[in-house]
Amino acid sequence: MSEPRINATLKSFREIAENDAQRVLLVNTSVSGALPTGKLYTNIGNDLTYVSDFGFDSRLTRDITAFKTLNPLTRLDVVSLAGTGAAATGSIDVNGVATAAGEITLTLASRRDESYTFKAAAGDLANDIVTDFYAQITGQVGLVPQLVRASGFIIGPPATLQFTATEPGAVGNSYGIEISGRIPGISITLAPMSGGTGTPVLTSVPDLLGDTRYQTVVAPYEFGAGFLTGLLDPRFNVANNILDGVGLMTITDTLANITIAAAAQDSTSLVLFANKKITETLYAGPHVMEAGHVVSASVAAIRSLRLTEGANISSIVVATQSSDQIGGAAIAGLPYANTPYVNLPTIDAGKGWTLAEEMQLNAAGAAVFTNSRSGTVLLQGRVVSTYKTDVLGAPDETFKFLNAVDVSSAIREFYFDQLKLRFAQSRLTLGDVEPNRAMTNPQGIAAFCVLLYQRLGSPDFVLVQAGAQSINFYKSNLNVKVLDLAIGSVQVSMKVLLVSQLRSIELPIEVTFTTF
Repeated sequence: MSEPRINATLKSFREIAENDAQRVLLVNTSVSGALPTGKLYTNIGNDLTYVSDFGFDSRLTRDITAFKTLNPLTRLDVVSLAGTGAAATGSIDVNGVATAAGEITLTLASRRDESYTFKAAAGDLANDIVTDFYAQITGQVGLVPQLVRASGFIIGPPATLQFTATEPGAVGNSYGIEISGRIPGISITLAPMSGGTGTPVLTSVPDLLGDTRYQTVVAPYEFGAGFLTGLLDPRFNVANNILDGVGLMTITDTLANITIAAAAQDSTSLVLFANKKITETLYAGPHVMEAGHVVSASVAAIRSLRLTEGANISSIVVATQSSDQIGGAAIAGLPYANTPYVNLPTIDAGKGWTLAEEMQLNAAGAAVFTNSRSGTVLLQGRVVSTYKTDVLGAPDETFKFLNAVDVSSAIREFYFDQLKLRFAQSRLTLGDVEPNRAMTNPQGIAAFCVLLYQRLGSPDFVLVQAGAQSINFYKSNLNVKVLDLAIGSVQVSMKVLLVSQLRSIELPIEVTFTTF
């Protein structure tokens, strides 16, 4: 029979809108690139064209490389800025004559990417060491991206090798210089990187971004913490949109100065990583011997990969449960502590923060890094935000940890998206609801919110506490009120029980020698 024609379609029980895909923004300077500065560039690819786009030795190129090494999946956008001011400079002085064979390694800015080794024989002079290092470093042009280059040498005694940051700006002052190893008969002293001045013009950045959401934004600390808080704080909890994001910066300084700097901030949108400043005869720079902006870019790569739906994160989490090996919103509640960073160097013995110093920094609002117990891998310590007080100025620990910020933001985004989807075109009534019509009432909205809360406590999300007690708490604190039926205005208020993170275990052990 040809009539009647039947169009039968399958419809899912309930469509679920996914949270926004992760988007990361790196803001830094570039030099000698093919693309003009002062612009936003989107969807940076994995094909290395960004090297020529932003310059081989640019800070932005180094940040992109660090990010892509750990995370080639998440969308990455960048703002390329023109550097201004003077470039930082440093030097080493070498004296003596090698009395036996030995070797030394010179590191500039990055132990991984900018280390050079000289192997000496008995009779080698200080001048031989300086000229060899100069040749090695200058010979790397076009081979290894460098943040610091050899700018000249002086025949001794003492023989002096001079360095200059590849870009101008105060950022270069925090780059490290390190001498490791030993050549009998040779003595070396160093002058730390200093004299860098200037920050790029940042006023145009907010206009470049518009309303594009970035869950993670990275910039050098020398650009000023106010740059990121000014950019991201107004985006936290905006009306009728989801623009939440977190800014990451790494500060290299003394314990006292980092404590003061972190304590001065009070933002859910800013995380500061504390890189201890070391000043010794053969070591001057951060205790994690890597440029601070590269450290921040590495954290951004890890964070965004964790929150990318379906990403394989088995190499960056130590939790062994299979569901926690896959990225997504559910990972927002998984602690950041003990995350391994295979692209960053470990901390030399005696140069790390003590436990008491870690606690002091955490209390001030700064996050730290530490070594694994074996000393072979750099691990993430507790990651705190700089948030300290509520809008009334009262002490508030709600968003003390980045995990709490991530979980809260994910929950808000989930409710926002699902309510938008469910009630995209709906009638509102205070009476009964016709089942075959797009309409709802306060009871229907409340019931839907309860379903969403149950979903957030399910294995797919694990962002809120599950179980009957938690659901009953939610129901008792859920209130749906029609404010004005004429204009269709409804107010929904609720309380949610977040999952937390296991951060300490008290373990008193009583020792005894008898069983009675």
